[in-house]
Amino acid sequence: MQTVYLDNAATTFPKPPGVSFSMKNCMDGWCGNPGRGVHPLSAKSAEAVYGVRTQIARMFAGKPENVIFTQNATYAINLAIKALVPQGHVIISDIEHNAVVRPIWTSRLPYSIFGAFAPVEHILADVRAKIRPDTRALVVNAGSNICPLTLPLAPLGALCRERGLYFIVDGSQYVGTHPVDMEKMNIDALCAPGHKGLYGPQGSGFVLFSRRAADAAGHGRTLVEGGNGVNSREPFMPDFLPERFEAGTISVPNIVGLGEGIRFVEEQGCERILLNESALYERLLSALSRIQAVTVYAPNFRRSSILLFNVNGKDSEQTAKELGEAGICVRGGLHCAPLAHAALGTPEHGAVRISFGAFNTADDVNYLLSVIRRMV
Repeated sequence: MQTVYLDNAATTFPKPPGVSFSMKNCMDGWCGNPGRGVHPLSAKSAEAVYGVRTQIARMFAGKPENVIFTQNATYAINLAIKALVPQGHVIISDIEHNAVVRPIWTSRLPYSIFGAFAPVEHILADVRAKIRPDTRALVVNAGSNICPLTLPLAPLGALCRERGLYFIVDGSQYVGTHPVDMEKMNIDALCAPGHKGLYGPQGSGFVLFSRRAADAAGHGRTLVEGGNGVNSREPFMPDFLPERFEAGTISVPNIVGLGEGIRFVEEQGCERILLNESALYERLLSALSRIQAVTVYAPNFRRSSILLFNVNGKDSEQTAKELGEAGICVRGGLHCAPLAHAALGTPEHGAVRISFGAFNTADDVNYLLSVIRRMV
């Protein structure tokens, strides 16, 4: 049976060959514990980890020491919010993932929601109207995980800088396909997974703090405390980055694999990857829109690799199951984004998500369409 992977918004697959090769080479040849000794393997590991910090900083216009490695974007977002916003009001959009909503709610931070399905000038006006005297941050998803919508990062960042707010960005569905310059966009914390658009392994991710935010984060709330090889006599975590937030042993093989994923993206180019994905998206959208038994949820915004649909009369999970039985890997449900589903008007059971990656082809779309046509 043919297997077609179309669940890249969850995690990209397959990975570039260099990712697993570099991780195995690390594990087999020199995987010491960075920062825990001066012997050759520890030094080699520390050098490799710093090299990936440098890659991330170069890609997003930051500083290597302000890169904090995490196990995924969710941890990165939690870290950024809790370090920079210990109290006060925050503003979020109506396309946010639960990785944003839940840490804000659990931290008991009051929040307001602005509408993202609007022209840029309306978005900015809405955000301005929701700023209160106690507002501390704007936290947004750069790109929706269920539809083509992306937010205007540069104008929003300029507004945050004007009003003295922290600008925290969830780049989970954005980095790797769109260029990000933290300085030009006035982003204070860029949170991203390594295993999606950067084509690294699962278990990798990071938050990159701006120069301005790094000073505040150095005194901010930590998620985890423990050893990091520095200031061992002190009972508290250091007040400098990245050591303040990297307690315990970091995953050197995953970080090395992330570095290879970033190298792949840099070689291919974000624009080229997005062009391929968006061409497949347009091909699928055009065909599905002509099938009467299918409802597509596709607001006419920017190019995308994510398409949401339902087969009329079927639960999304059932449709996803039937596609899976034909070897097509997709995901049904609410995709951990109930706010976005509500804004799009999907049914209670959500919808089926198709998400393309760098290795998908027109043949994948053709096979998917042939299976859907047999289902309806």
